[in-house]
Amino acid sequence: MTKKAVITSKGLKLFDLDEAEEIQFSKAENEAQKNMNEKLKGNIRATREFLFQEADIEIFKLEDSGGDTSAWRVYRQQLRDMTNQSDLENPIYPKKPSWG
Repeated sequence: MTKKAVITSKGLKLFDLDEAEEIQFSKAENEAQKNMNEKLKGNIRATREFLFQEADIEIFKLEDSGGDTSAWRVYRQQLRDMTNQSDLENPIYPKKPSWG
């Protein structure tokens, strides 16, 4: 049997959990964390959408002028990879390539 602390509207309470309840509680915690991660990923995706558009414009400009697009393409990939970061609550955005 395991003790579990739970915050309720009346304060902190301790509950005794048997093995089945402990497994169920663990599954619920995992599902809540998964849902939170998906929400955080959604926030990152929404924020980076403008950055994708900006990078596309720069790539098109460079392609039209015969310039090197590799730095902007790497930047775009780094933006795509952002949802794989371990700390989704504090995402680190990649640095934009310098213009000109």
